[in-house]
Amino acid sequence: MSVHIIDNKNDLQAYCDHAKTRPWLALDTEFLRERTYYAKLCLVQLATDQEDCAVDVLAVEDISPLAELISRIELPVILHSSRQDFEVLFQSLGVLPSNVFDTQIAAAFCGSNMQIGYSAIVKERVGKEVAASQARTDWSRRPLSAEQLTYAMEDVEFLGELREGLIAELMQNGRFDWYQQAVQELYTIEDYSFPPELAWRRMKGGRLSVRSQHILKGLAIWRERKAQQLNIPRTWLIKDPELIGLAAQAPETMDELMSIDDIAPRVREKNANQILSEVARANKENLTEVLWTEGLPFSNAQRKLVKKAMQLLNETADNINVASALIATKRDVEGILRGDLDRAPLLSWRYDVYGRQLLELLDA
Repeated sequence: MSVHIIDNKNDLQAYCDHAKTRPWLALDTEFLRERTYYAKLCLVQLATDQEDCAVDVLAVEDISPLAELISRIELPVILHSSRQDFEVLFQSLGVLPSNVFDTQIAAAFCGSNMQIGYSAIVKERVGKEVAASQARTDWSRRPLSAEQLTYAMEDVEFLGELREGLIAELMQNGRFDWYQQAVQELYTIEDYSFPPELAWRRMKGGRLSVRSQHILKGLAIWRERKAQQLNIPRTWLIKDPELIGLAAQAPETMDELMSIDDIAPRVREKNANQILSEVARANKENLTEVLWTEGLPFSNAQRKLVKKAMQLLNETADNINVASALIATKRDVEGILRGDLDRAPLLSWRYDVYGRQLLELLDA
């Protein structure tokens, strides 16, 4: 398989000019992020109904033509499982595709598993085998081998065909509007820009006291800022269990901090000032707002309700031939039972197919 590699801005601009005239653009990315906070974009695979190419992002001095291309509202951009691609595209280009078609989400509205992979959906719907032998390759090394490039280009080879078939099926089963609403939920910029002020929401602090919850929030925000500044994975600074443990024990003095055996010594020593200052702040401000309720134990009666709600969810999903995770998750159900009514099952199309019945069940 001969792959057209683009390694300069002029050729990239020429390809983008071509793609603007075509009915769709298929897109995939290859990147690294094992040792960095921000994903490092290495390769972008593009395909239209007429021409394919691989953009060597490490060689092209200016990839702004790609940003302008995917921002065109009139151009459908096809991806499979687009959330990770959105993350690296937003960090590298500062934009997201304006008109995305996600084959994974579309397939889930047509009865496929919510997490169906690209190779599985190609085999299921196109009847072709897609190689997966290069899945863990180092995409930053040059030159890329013929095998690597062949693997990479297969990730866009069938997207146009998949889109055509999935649109027809979505229209036939009356799910296209639901699909469009689900795709719009991808456009939450906070999911890709990682504002440090929201970092605490990824933590699980439901079993902590209110004071410790606020300590954990402060530590999570500090860790996120520092990880971004150093461009290293957040867990390289302090792992989640260690952060939660520090918040739970809330040491107020250096001696108390240094006596916590289940926290690595390097963590205590390198971050002592920040840890102690967060504890002091929480004590001084006398904060009372409960930040997490998830994690608090349910009663036997509540656990039975959750079980019944999940049974109802699975029955509903089977009846309408839609992946259950598109409608709700167990975490959604538990959150609603705790009083959080700003959950997906109570919003948009999900309310009519499941949310209303869920509320009736929980209120019974």
